[in-house]
Amino acid sequence: MITGYSPFRVAILAFFGIAGLASLFFIASYQSSQDDDRARFGSRVVIWGTLDSAAVNRYLDEIKRTDRSFEVVTYRQLDSDTFDAELIEALAERRGPDLLLLDAERLVKHRTRLAPFSYESYTVRYIKDTYVDGAEVFALSTGLYALPFAVDPLVMFWNRDLFASNGFAVPPSTWETTVNETVPVLTERTSTRQIRRSAIAFGEYSNVNHAKKILLMLSLQSGSDMVRESGGRYSVNINTSATQGGNPLETSLDFFTRFSNSNSEVYSWNNNLPTDRNAFSAGDLALYFAPGSEAVRIQERNPNLNFDIEFAPQGASATLRRTQGNFYGFAVVRFSNNLQGSFGVAGALSSPVNAPVLARQLDMAPVHRWALTDSSHNRFQQVLNQSALYSYSWLDPDPFRSDSIFRTMVEDITSGRSRTSPAASDATARLQNLLR
Repeated sequence: MITGYSPFRVAILAFFGIAGLASLFFIASYQSSQDDDRARFGSRVVIWGTLDSAAVNRYLDEIKRTDRSFEVVTYRQLDSDTFDAELIEALAERRGPDLLLLDAERLVKHRTRLAPFSYESYTVRYIKDTYVDGAEVFALSTGLYALPFAVDPLVMFWNRDLFASNGFAVPPSTWETTVNETVPVLTERTSTRQIRRSAIAFGEYSNVNHAKKILLMLSLQSGSDMVRESGGRYSVNINTSATQGGNPLETSLDFFTRFSNSNSEVYSWNNNLPTDRNAFSAGDLALYFAPGSEAVRIQERNPNLNFDIEFAPQGASATLRRTQGNFYGFAVVRFSNNLQGSFGVAGALSSPVNAPVLARQLDMAPVHRWALTDSSHNRFQQVLNQSALYSYSWLDPDPFRSDSIFRTMVEDITSGRSRTSPAASDATARLQNLLR
């Protein structure tokens, strides 16, 4: 005979039934929550840049492990020489990226293709309190065109063995010491003034890897106003100084080219020598000026080279330190089909928590002020961090065309076609024409 359920069994069944329904509801809600998190930035956000894809993707992978919303974010590295052309073509064909890992020197060239962050969201006070001064290169009259995250300062590489063998315990900290002590002792020339070993690779353009950056650094140290922007218009002031007077570009050019003048007491470089990077890596150059991120590559290139990096020298009477720096930021492409997601990703990746991680993986310095107090035991990082505080970039009218202008300026002098003053004036006028 079949009997009915007792009240107790009915209660038990009812309890488990309700619990089961609650579990299903919780699972559904949890799954929905996960889906919402993954959809926080939309269906996809594509980033393009010229920085190392291995380092950037390693950084993204670390974030994705704890935040699934970043699964929609991808990065593609492009060659620096073809980046501009590929970007312009891709945008014309509606297949461009959503975000750029933008070098500040490309800002002017691509400004009209970018959607700026408003000063309501990122106030001037916030920018000054958060970032080193040089990062303000992205802050133009109509908004903040990229959220800064890293800077690659121009520093001085020095061969410890060459210095020690010639009685020097430390590298020069001023240009006066460089000219009066370092160059005369560490440059070796034959009786016919052929260079056997060089102290410093200044004076030429074709075999000095970062000649334009060096000239910009020297101009900054001479007080140059570089390039100013107001209301969307640009003025080239690289040849003027609001504080020191004179012509900073002319002064810098005259100093730079002295080292390739065979009649000069500081003659230490010419265009028959290998590139300065190769000469330094081979141990034949005492001082090499380059972005700090190159330190790791030079170490890998010649593990036996006993070298270090140091702050770029300044003038003996200088009261303000200056060096050139490549600043990088996350910039939103205004033609993106996912503007909201792109702004969100840019803000998250450039946050004070995330950005310094990427900067260090790229062997650069972070631009967030608090991150520069990190007492890293990495000997290179300490110099980069301190150099970041006084690194500055400029509003380059066009990186490749301005490079040609600087090359012509230097080679007109070294070939004897022109003197310093007219060469500097012609370069300034040509730079201004690029902005019209």
